[in-house]
Amino acid sequence: MPTLLVLAVCAALLGSPMAAAPAVEDFAVRIDRPYFVGEQYRLRGPYLVVDSLSVTRGHDTQRSEHRRLIHLDLAVKILELGPRGNPRRASVTVHLLTREVGGDTTALVAPGTVIDAHIENGKKVFSIQDKTLEGEAEPVLGSISILGLDDRPSSDDAMGSRERRRVGESWPMRAEDAAKALSAGASSFKIDPRNLKGTVTLAGKKEERQVPCLEYRYELEVKGQRIPREGLPSNFPPGFDRGTLALTFQGTTLLPLDVSLPSLREDQTWDSRLSLSRTVSGSVVIMEMRLLAESHVEATLLPQTPGH
Repeated sequence: MPTLLVLAVCAALLGSPMAAAPAVEDFAVRIDRPYFVGEQYRLRGPYLVVDSLSVTRGHDTQRSEHRRLIHLDLAVKILELGPRGNPRRASVTVHLLTREVGGDTTALVAPGTVIDAHIENGKKVFSIQDKTLEGEAEPVLGSISILGLDDRPSSDDAMGSRERRRVGESWPMRAEDAAKALSAGASSFKIDPRNLKGTVTLAGKKEERQVPCLEYRYELEVKGQRIPREGLPSNFPPGFDRGTLALTFQGTTLLPLDVSLPSLREDQTWDSRLSLSRTVSGSVVIMEMRLLAESHVEATLLPQTPGH
């Protein structure tokens, strides 16, 4: 193209009004959602639990594994809130709470049973007719969104952002608050924030059941966390005086843009490994306990009952 023509084209382009770049949408980050007395919601989903044990002595390794799939369908009603607005007491009506192992399905709690969920001495307690619920159902109920403890940092404290964020942006978790949240309830040891690293990502904007939502993704890792003897399970054999904990967490939460509405879906995968070693008759014995918990829980708000 002749030089004068090139200059003329450039001048024409520079002199023409340019279309404004489309504004990139950003959002306030609000992970915690308010609860209110009388609020009712339904929780449904699978909850996979795999615990395994390996013991290595020299070149010989023995392994065992226990795998079970929990199916849950629960109706939760908030009865009382704590000082920070977390649910302190709730009733849980069981529609389905079963355990599947090797193709056999067993009811952990019978359909129609109402479970009393409450905070007692800083711990989550689940009971049926004043009898504390034990066994496999208790840790599952304790890990999903039924009760909230006031003595630990909130999700916004540990994973929130004071800045508005765009889809695709990531930011670091606050290690100290995340470590306190993980350590709550463990009186014998605390997670060292220096061993923890976590990231939050605003992964997308989408509709779920015709509700505009933001999808958040979380990744957290704890490495090299020392566990003293008093922090080990009470049934551990003698001679193992301390252990080393490694933990990873990956999660996704689907939160409505309307911050008055609760989460619609939560997917979580926790993978923890506790390693221990000792010397027996000149041979090093290494024991590793692994716990994998994976859940995919969908929440649906239920109509409010009269009188609330």
